[in-house]
Amino acid sequence: MEKKEKQENAGTQKPVSKNMKLYLVCSFVAGLVLAFIIANLIVGCEDRNEVNNTARYANIEKAINDAVREKEKVDGMKVDGTCKHGLDSIGIFEKDGKRGFYNLNTDKVLVDASYTHAWFFSDGLAAVEKNGKIGFVNMKGALVIPHKFIHRTNDRPDIVFKNGLCVMANGNGQMGVIDRKGEWVVKPQYEKIDLTESGIFATAAHSKLLLSNKGEIIQNDLIVKVEPIMCNVQLKEKDGGGNWKVQDVEVKLDYYVYYTYANGDRCGLMDKDGNRLTEPVYSKIEALNEHLFSFYLLDGETQIVKSL
Repeated sequence: MEKKEKQENAGTQKPVSKNMKLYLVCSFVAGLVLAFIIANLIVGCEDRNEVNNTARYANIEKAINDAVREKEKVDGMKVDGTCKHGLDSIGIFEKDGKRGFYNLNTDKVLVDASYTHAWFFSDGLAAVEKNGKIGFVNMKGALVIPHKFIHRTNDRPDIVFKNGLCVMANGNGQMGVIDRKGEWVVKPQYEKIDLTESGIFATAAHSKLLLSNKGEIIQNDLIVKVEPIMCNVQLKEKDGGGNWKVQDVEVKLDYYVYYTYANGDRCGLMDKDGNRLTEPVYSKIEALNEHLFSFYLLDGETQIVKSL
């Protein structure tokens, strides 16, 4: 009886195994097909998103280009050309060789085209040239600073205010700095002036000065380079055997060699606090020890030894 049951069970296991294999194969194939369909759907979505993003970016770029492109009409009149500066909403337009200002958002004229040159607004004012002289107008077109300055096109293409100050030139071409009232803050007596966050740098007669916002000289004969002075000293110490050993070591002293803008090939001596100990009249300075220095004159041969 038991033997017969085993034979019956053995006969029934074979069909079950085949069905199971068939089921597994079908499940695997179905999984591959489903994965393929999902992948295609994802790729299709990504492609559609990419197409949509590309179209959207193209529309944005077109809108930007439309906003900054040269326009043929301003306030209903045909013009020669327009130009825009960064994100500013005020542009410059040209009509019949004259320049004026208009609102980029409304295309309405702010200042009539009556100037031979015009610069962009800064601190609420814009430089305009008429009859060879430069003045400044506000956004209503009113002349705030009269036409009394000249434009040095060779070294200053832009005329703008920075923190209420603007670099200008007088009738002789000398550079100075004016305020928003057109008054000279720094008198026009320099070859070149640069407005920086550190102050006003003015160049004149081969000398560079640092000025305050009131035109006062903060530093004359401006230092442009500082180098540390090194010195060879002998250190005496005991080695592991208790014997004294002398070693030459190069150390940095609390003195420095400085060079000025006016005399780039001459140097002087200063301490660690920036105090000038000598004038910049030497070709080279060397340290003989911590307190004794050798100064070479401009001929490169004459040597003066001084103790400090």
